[in-house]
Amino acid sequence: MQHQARRSGQAVRPTRPHRPTDVVRALLVVACALSLFPGCVTLDQALLRRTAFVAQLGAGSALSVRKTPRNPLQNELNLLGWQGPSPSERTYQVLRRFGLEGVYHQDPQDALGQLRTIVASEPHLEPMYALAELSYIQGFKAKSARSHDRAMSLFAESLVTSYDYLFSPRLAGERNAYDPQFRGICDLYNVSLEEILRLLRKNGSLENGGSTSLVVDERVLPIEVRLEGRWHDSELEKLEFASDYEVEGLENKHHTYGLGVPLIAVRRDGAVPTIEDAFFPKGLSFPVTAFFREAPDSATNVAGAPRYVIQLLDPLDGPEVEIADRRAPLESDISTPLAYFMNDPVVGTHVLATFALLDADFAEDYVGLYMLEPYDPNKIPVVMVHGLWSSPTTWMEMFNDLRSMPEIRQNYQFWFYMYPSGQPFWKSAEQMREDLAKVVHTLDPDRRSTQMERMVLVGHSMGGLVSRLQTIDSGDRFWRLVSDKPLEQLAADQGSKHELQQVLYFEPNPFIQRVVSIGTPYHGSHFANGTTQWLSHQLFALSSQSTKETRELIEQNPNFFNNTDLLTINTSVDSLSPESPFLPVMLEAETAPWVHYHNVIGVLEDTSLLGKMGVQFQPEGDGIVPLDSARIPGVESELIVPAGHMVVHQHPLTILEVRRILLLHLAEGGRDVRIDRSIMPASHEQSPADVTVNHAIPASNPLPVVRLDDNGVPLASEP
Repeated sequence: MQHQARRSGQAVRPTRPHRPTDVVRALLVVACALSLFPGCVTLDQALLRRTAFVAQLGAGSALSVRKTPRNPLQNELNLLGWQGPSPSERTYQVLRRFGLEGVYHQDPQDALGQLRTIVASEPHLEPMYALAELSYIQGFKAKSARSHDRAMSLFAESLVTSYDYLFSPRLAGERNAYDPQFRGICDLYNVSLEEILRLLRKNGSLENGGSTSLVVDERVLPIEVRLEGRWHDSELEKLEFASDYEVEGLENKHHTYGLGVPLIAVRRDGAVPTIEDAFFPKGLSFPVTAFFREAPDSATNVAGAPRYVIQLLDPLDGPEVEIADRRAPLESDISTPLAYFMNDPVVGTHVLATFALLDADFAEDYVGLYMLEPYDPNKIPVVMVHGLWSSPTTWMEMFNDLRSMPEIRQNYQFWFYMYPSGQPFWKSAEQMREDLAKVVHTLDPDRRSTQMERMVLVGHSMGGLVSRLQTIDSGDRFWRLVSDKPLEQLAADQGSKHELQQVLYFEPNPFIQRVVSIGTPYHGSHFANGTTQWLSHQLFALSSQSTKETRELIEQNPNFFNNTDLLTINTSVDSLSPESPFLPVMLEAETAPWVHYHNVIGVLEDTSLLGKMGVQFQPEGDGIVPLDSARIPGVESELIVPAGHMVVHQHPLTILEVRRILLLHLAEGGRDVRIDRSIMPASHEQSPADVTVNHAIPASNPLPVVRLDDNGVPLASEP
């Protein structure tokens, strides 16, 4: 059943509008094209990085460095004031209550010592909060005075005191999660831990798997630093602080609030021979949250004092930690590490997409499937396929938003496919078929993962055509376009016959169960006209080996082919022409009965005077793909959004639609799509309950209602 929704209002602005404009892109094309002519330099990785660096200078970065790190207590404690940090009013009240206000102004260390004695003899929340806050303030001053050892000790006292406030069983009856002070102690825990981590990094002690010690009131606390979760210890090259950066390259910044310090972990390339190593891009960064706690595997050290650990946790692997039968949410930032990765000029500019468009031989070093997280056999793969003159970076906006949704990230893993977009789309589809088979064999050689067999493809523009070809049974329909003779009679070696068969014969991939196409020119685009086709012939270079073999086949079989034009089409622009014979045959081919199809179409509103009068000079569509070309029968849903072709896949309504489809995919497969949002504050003792969460979605874009039986098994879905 189709559902269609037209949206009124302005279209969403493109991601990072300050990124390469059309003029910058055009200059890049000219610069790259010149390098193809004799006497000029050829495309290589050195030229790629130099050009990308220049492009980034003109376009802006994905993130910027903040003058001062983000600190939630900056205003509360007047950290940057000319008079220096000062306690909060509630802390002053505690000092007055115990007769320590004057002492604090004359000798802060004496006041701290007396307050420490009060807390040790009669622990209560108010004096503990005051001790944690004053210790942090004095540590901040010590750090400013470059007294790092003293600063470390004071920050440690603030951290340990905050931890006891939050998790000591003796205080369970006093905690009040509705008191603003409760959030304040969480902030003190976080900022004290971050200051300690910064000092550890400064002296070279912040190494994965290493150990150090903190001194609190002459007590030595041994601490182990360790990476836990899906990433390996040796993969961690360095850590950066998310609070040091301001994200500029993503429309939305996803930050959750809780305990811990959000960090950017930069992966060391080739550090450990894992099965996913071949699929990770160079320079990958991922989110980590540093969390300080008593060591869960051992209660005390040899002296009877608590042992502590700083855990480097993956917030995408689990949103909370459990301490003494209580659960606390992790503070996390998943967008800044992604922007940090995108800040690499090659990743974050349009240069790689341009080079791959112009030269298929150059693109061979980058073609294939990419992963940004370790493989999980219990999650369904979503493979995102870019379009013409694009790269996997184009998906980062959608990926950033979808990954922020717990119900999506708990059930799906996102992969990205890169191909040379200058070649015909059926050639790219043939390569993708081989690459998908390779990744399945590599990651799941014994076919143990049932989720691998529920793969979802999401394709933008030409990527939608590449995706659809993975799910059709073409028979000999494509072959009959070029010859009425059997392939076996072709005078060629077996390798050449096999290559031709791979390009012209398609069978549905049994692992793919759903395809979402976005702004896809199923019936071609008038953008592929005589002028653009001529330009593509001058600028694009198909794989030299493939072009040579095709010419030799035609020469060796002069009367075998009745249509050599289809064989000699050597650019994607030619393949997207409305006159291309390949397109209608592809749409007529049988589709796999187990595959579900969905379609998203961009339609721009004509805001010109003539357009408002109902006079149209251009066909209705997204500016590149007409509405009639983007429509096909047999889809389960069709959504029209007000967006241009280059950004339709980044539109919020498109992202919500993909989310809806992914949840539908879970429900139809019998997966429990409930998510657990019931993370309790440390003061709550009751057991949390599972709850079903429905995000707000426009009424015309309904989210499937998943009803559960008494055992938590989904019943039939309702629209």
